[in-house]
Amino acid sequence: MLLMAVFSLNLKAWTVFIMWFMLAPIAHKWDVRPLDILGTGFAIIFVNLGKREQGDMSAYSIFNEDFRELPGTFNEERVDRDIRPVLSEG
Repeated sequence: MLLMAVFSLNLKAWTVFIMWFMLAPIAHKWDVRPLDILGTGFAIIFVNLGKREQGDMSAYSIFNEDFRELPGTFNEERVDRDIRPVLSEG
């Protein structure tokens, strides 16, 4: 598994990885290590966001065209629609 992880990184990723380790002692010397850790965390989040293809829907309906929801989304409208007939019968 380790070899697979090593060989799956491209040259740009290796360059960033090596630079991070080279600059870590400098960040520690200047007492900006917490900022370095926070910056690294945000960088990892933004790098892994990914991109949606044309026509793909987001899990969050607010980002979809016409605010469309994914099929099977659990929300209050669906619960109301499913429960209301049962309550009116009884």
